[in-house]
Amino acid sequence: SVNLLLVYGNSDQIYGFSCYGIILGSMFQAYKSGHEFGNLALRVAEKFHNKAEITKAANIVANYTLPFREHLKNASEINKKCLEAGRESGEFQHISYSLIFNALNSFYLGKNLSFILNEIIPRNILLCKQAKSSLGIDSISALRIVLLSMSSSVEDKMELEVIRDYEEKFLIEWKKNNNYFTVFIYKTLKICNCFIQENYSEAYT
Repeated sequence: SVNLLLVYGNSDQIYGFSCYGIILGSMFQAYKSGHEFGNLALRVAEKFHNKAEITKAANIVANYTLPFREHLKNASEINKKCLEAGRESGEFQHISYSLIFNALNSFYLGKNLSFILNEIIPRNILLCKQAKSSLGIDSISALRIVLLSMSSSVEDKMELEVIRDYEEKFLIEWKKNNNYFTVFIYKTLKICNCFIQENYSEAYT
């Protein structure tokens, strides 16, 4: 795809540049070049005013190439651009991916847990439902479960027990549906939580 674009020139279908950017970073650790290809795809999509391609390119830049080259806070505006273009174009698949990372980034950037639980997560899950994205719903729900556990009082054993049962139920369902992307997110967040609570032995298990 990239070779064809280089030989015959750009068109408004430039998703190949975005994917090549991911490959450069994830497989060859060429993060600078990968991010440049991601940004190139976004600029070309904007030049052609192709909303669907803007949605895809913005998602790739914000969530797959930018985190290796810039501060994570810079992804917020690009994810917003992804959402706006996706609504206009109907490119719901990449909207849902963007919504997942938007919710996760709010946690990684240290936003108030109550704000994430009561504002960001309900809004993003609703949008994923509108996009009919089970992956988006499940992945953001994984974040919600971990944050509920983090925000619960250690003394409230009954509440913690309910949350653990809730976690186990969803974990079984995700594995049954081969939704290992969500399982990965859930386990990564659990490890973060263990380290925050200085529970290192559980983190390593």
